[in-house]
Amino acid sequence: METLKLEPEHKLTIEHLSPYLPYRLHIQLEGKIKELIGLESPYKTNNNFFIRGEVREIGGTYRQTHSMRLTEKTAHLCKPLLLPLSELTDEQWTFLFLKCMDYVVSENHRIYRNSNYVILYHGELNDMTEMPSISKTICSYTFSEQMFSGTGFSRFNQIIGFNELYRLHADVFGLLDKGLAISKV
Repeated sequence: METLKLEPEHKLTIEHLSPYLPYRLHIQLEGKIKELIGLESPYKTNNNFFIRGEVREIGGTYRQTHSMRLTEKTAHLCKPLLLPLSELTDEQWTFLFLKCMDYVVSENHRIYRNSNYVILYHGELNDMTEMPSISKTICSYTFSEQMFSGTGFSRFNQIIGFNELYRLHADVFGLLDKGLAISKV
């Protein structure tokens, strides 16, 4: 039987998992749901790539921690449980956007979303299918570019924005579409 060699963008890496560590990320490991509590730097030996980590039963104590070791051949047995970005509520997006700004121009905030963007804007839209104009846009998140954008209304802190997405276990890296994660919904 021939082994399928996955391209690098179709592999779960330590870079995908580590931002979620402070927020009690749950993973499915060999068919069981565990809490990922630590990762070590990846290393290579005998042409095999390894990621070592620490997992425990959900709600378990430190004494109930177990080691996990993932290789290129076993990495598919570990999948994080993530929330699709499309499942975040308007309230969650509004909270996230407002948390990232030092000054907000209006209290009349609304969320506009489509398959490409989520936009926090102020004021009214005549047609809810119409994207808000730049003059009404306060900030936005672009799914395809995984990027926050602010406007001249305030300074926007992207680090806070991404940390909030990690806290929500949102699928920032598109792992669900690649089959590398399991949806929480």
